[in-house]
Amino acid sequence: MEPCAICKEKRQKCTKKILNEIDPSQRQACVDSLCFEAEARIRDPVYGCVGIIRGLQRRRQHLQLSLNIAKRELAMIKHGQIQQHLSVRSRL
Repeated sequence: MEPCAICKEKRQKCTKKILNEIDPSQRQACVDSLCFEAEARIRDPVYGCVGIIRGLQRRRQHLQLSLNIAKRELAMIKHGQIQQHLSVRSRL
């Protein structure tokens, strides 16, 4: 895809050509994506949507760590309850 003169001057992808070459059923999703990326670039000129992605990745990692800790704590609680149950049964 060869960019138009304006896009070549600005060194960017030609939005009009992108939209013309995409399947009509996917155009709205493409427009939404392009708008999201443009708004992200306005809010964060350095990182744009990459900054959002990095932030979400960090949040996901934090949540995964919290989930792993909670699972370990739950396993320890269950193990403790099993031990208590066995000690009560052995007394009977």
